[in-house]
Amino acid sequence: MEDTLAWHGDPKGNFSVKSAYALASRRRDHHNNADAYSSISGRGENVWKSIWNVNVTNKIKMFLWRLAHNSHPVRVNIARRGIKIETLCPMCFRLDEDGGHLFFKCKKVKQVWRCLCLEDTRILLASKASALEVIESILTLREETKIKVVLLLWCWWSARNKAIQGERCGSTEEVCNTVAYHLMNMEKLQIGKSARAPPMNLKWQPPPAGFYKINCDGSYLAKSGLGGWGCIIRGHDGSFLAAGAGTLTGISSTLHAESVACMKGLELAVFLGMQNVMIETDAAILKTALTSQEYDLSALGVVFKEIRSRMFSEFACCIVSKCQRTCNLVADCLTAHGANSGDVDSSLWLDHAPDFICNIVSGDVPRAA
Repeated sequence: MEDTLAWHGDPKGNFSVKSAYALASRRRDHHNNADAYSSISGRGENVWKSIWNVNVTNKIKMFLWRLAHNSHPVRVNIARRGIKIETLCPMCFRLDEDGGHLFFKCKKVKQVWRCLCLEDTRILLASKASALEVIESILTLREETKIKVVLLLWCWWSARNKAIQGERCGSTEEVCNTVAYHLMNMEKLQIGKSARAPPMNLKWQPPPAGFYKINCDGSYLAKSGLGGWGCIIRGHDGSFLAAGAGTLTGISSTLHAESVACMKGLELAVFLGMQNVMIETDAAILKTALTSQEYDLSALGVVFKEIRSRMFSEFACCIVSKCQRTCNLVADCLTAHGANSGDVDSSLWLDHAPDFICNIVSGDVPRAA
């Protein structure tokens, strides 16, 4: 196998400006030994994860992220960079425009908060000591209030930008109506998504006739560096055919353990002479790595390539799918057994399921209508 250049600062091994910036920030923090800053940086990472889960468009999520970092080009921020500029708020022309004034203390924006019945929320957010604390507080609000506040901030920022460009920014009522309009559209979109969403399988499903299904799972304990693997193979009628489990050493992550479990399942299927198999895992990244080259430059890229090679060379047909964890309970139980066995050598069961998974296997068997 040929050597390949890969970027260690990204989980997929691909270089990006974002990953380079993150790596440079971590090295800077380590060099400065800035414990307080590192704490804030860690909080910022957690906030970003929460922002990403907010039910708004990606453009608004980026707006919130910039707000959390106080990086919006409000006039005070621009002046701090040494640029000579008028710093008065373009909305009220009374006080300097920083983030706190523009979004919470400006005479004009206060009218918008009151119009939307959010005055108590405005007072709460205006009392925060930093932009990061403001966003953290917003993220703890009730879902309906949180979305309304986020849209208010976004619409007010849009109105402010119109004022900067010399355009008509709209009255208090017009800004409030814009917020209400966006809220209504989001509700319609959410209802549409719910109506189109297919029913989710929460129970294991057998493979089609002529196929065998391999369910696999892996676990990893960072403190000890140990883990476990488990796999089970069943037929189209849900009947038990084989299973395996064991302890893992020298692994680097849960994904690594999941990959080993998948390989063990394939090896067991080859041993039994199976030709048409379905691999089912609850690990989304593993599924992506085995059905594309997206993770080939990652630290586990060689492992993924080896598994794909076995899939194509050992089987007439091999399909990989992602399932809910509730559909993978037997493999999960086998993994726990393997991790706690204390025995590096694997355990193998043929024809008859071990007692500790019998009830789950039996419960997965489809019942006749």
